[in-house]
Amino acid sequence: MRRSIVAFSASLALLLSLVAIGVDGVVAQGEPTQPQDLTVENGPDPGTVVFSWTAVIDASDYRVGWLAVEDYLADRENWRENFAYSDVDADSTHTVRRLTPGIEYYLIVGRIVTTVTTADVEYPTHIIWSPWKTFDLSEAPSACPAQPATQTTTPTTVQSQTFAPPTDGDYDSDDDGLIEIFDLAQLNAIRWNVRGAGEILNRDDRAEFNNAFPGAVTGMGCPGDDCSGYELVADLDFDTNGNGQADAGDTYWNDGSGWAPVDLWTVFEGGGHTISNLYINRSDRDEVGLFGDPFVSGVVIRNLGLLSVDVTGGADVGGLVGDAHSITITDSYVTGSVAGAVNVGGLIGDSYQGTVTGSYSTASVTGSDDVGGLIGNGHSDTIAASYATGDVIATGDDIGGLIGYAFDSTISASYAAGDVTGDGSVGGLVGNL
Repeated sequence: MRRSIVAFSASLALLLSLVAIGVDGVVAQGEPTQPQDLTVENGPDPGTVVFSWTAVIDASDYRVGWLAVEDYLADRENWRENFAYSDVDADSTHTVRRLTPGIEYYLIVGRIVTTVTTADVEYPTHIIWSPWKTFDLSEAPSACPAQPATQTTTPTTVQSQTFAPPTDGDYDSDDDGLIEIFDLAQLNAIRWNVRGAGEILNRDDRAEFNNAFPGAVTGMGCPGDDCSGYELVADLDFDTNGNGQADAGDTYWNDGSGWAPVDLWTVFEGGGHTISNLYINRSDRDEVGLFGDPFVSGVVIRNLGLLSVDVTGGADVGGLVGDAHSITITDSYVTGSVAGAVNVGGLIGDSYQGTVTGSYSTASVTGSDDVGGLIGNGHSDTIAASYATGDVIATGDDIGGLIGYAFDSTISASYAAGDVTGDGSVGGLVGNL
């Protein structure tokens, strides 16, 4: 069997190095290359940071990035890949909402340019970064020079954003139409109300759902008794006994099979929270992930992080979603490892007409055919401002650092940085188009 190994990291590092220094600070037309005068300050809500900068003339697209200083110090060589990013259209300010108060961050902003030219060589779709800023979210808003007056209003804002398990049966305390999830039992209960409408159609499932949401009022407290999905309001951890490994002491061990994937049919808002140590060992099952088979169109997942997943399935296996049709995923990510047979990806296993924006996977991914760092098999997908940095190891065909098989898909402002191994149609970014 022929095996090909694509070592992609070195060339990417060289490319990013050119971008980071601004390619001598000049583009062909001589206009400024970097956003100027970056300032950062505490936003009105806990964990939010407001970026502001002087826009570059004729620039319309920017990217802001953030990385915890402690993460940078732990892995200096891969700092570019470790930054998290968000793209901004035609603007000179942006608010990031999923940072951790009390953590010191490096923050940057860059201009996305279609082509940078130096020494008669064109480099397409580059980002030219401003200098880094260091910012500590533990600072009170009054310490930020641009907003000295917000200190008196901050405690009220913080209080209004704090979620606590309801005592009155209202599971939509902020009246946004999304049922609030506080624990793993409630996450598990989605399987009995996949539409997130606040109404259980199957009489046999009603008791299971009500056990997870005790005392729930009619309509779960959503405005007009009309719910439209779920929102995570706390960080969750599948290592329920806290011993650092998946074992029989964990609630969702299920005799070694781990979590049973949920078929989500609605909106899932992560709220910047994380779900840690997801464990699935179901090689005899297809459509495996936190969410297994959202086979209806219009499913939305956003602002959700999965940390240290250990996911194994058959076909259509992803850390976040196994098999998806017309799904939209925004600002979400996966770390850990994902394994399966065919259609295996760090974020999504098999995707049809999906949209993925501002999302990434650092998970290692293994399988046979149609295996990718972000998506295994993508058909008519749109991928923007997303990336994968985990190694992809496969024994078959159509293997890619970002997407294994990307039929009729559109990819923009995205990259991959892991090593890729396969038998045929192997690519650092895409295996087969």
